[in-house]
Amino acid sequence: MERRNMIEDIVVKKMGFKLFFVESVCDDPSIIETNIMEVKVNSPDYKNMNTDKALQDFLQRIEHYQERYEPLEERLEPGLSFMKIYNTGEKVVVHKHEGHIQSRIVYYLMNIHIVPRTIYLTRHGESEQNLEGRIGGDSNLSHRGQQYAAALSAYIQQQDIPGLRVWTSWLKRTIQTVENVPA
Repeated sequence: MERRNMIEDIVVKKMGFKLFFVESVCDDPSIIETNIMEVKVNSPDYKNMNTDKALQDFLQRIEHYQERYEPLEERLEPGLSFMKIYNTGEKVVVHKHEGHIQSRIVYYLMNIHIVPRTIYLTRHGESEQNLEGRIGGDSNLSHRGQQYAAALSAYIQQQDIPGLRVWTSWLKRTIQTVENVPA
């Protein structure tokens, strides 16, 4: 708390800025190990080190940080604005956020994912209005647009993606493009 008080004195009281702390709490061993193996072991600190040794070294660093760690607590620091993220988003606590910028930070951090994933982006298949040289509207797919939709669906099926989610607009041509995608 002493360090946070010092930061608050400088940033808020002396400089006149708003202050917003972000704390990440992770006590799930599987998340910790996965994060270490995917991110930390490949950092410059561990460039020429055996993977098991790097893992052990980083776990020791975590233990060292835990000795000095003072968690943010609403009842002990009721005036502070902060966000606590538990186990990469399993639980989120936002305390006394102030204003648009802090709200945007909260939104951004709540939508970050640390697990690797693939995102596919596609335009809709050719529409009837595209054939007329028109952009916009809410027309159906042309014959070639239907062929594109079938090819897209076949490709996605080959990928065999568990838990696949498809997002699209409400326009006919976009819905028709993905209606046979297995999601």
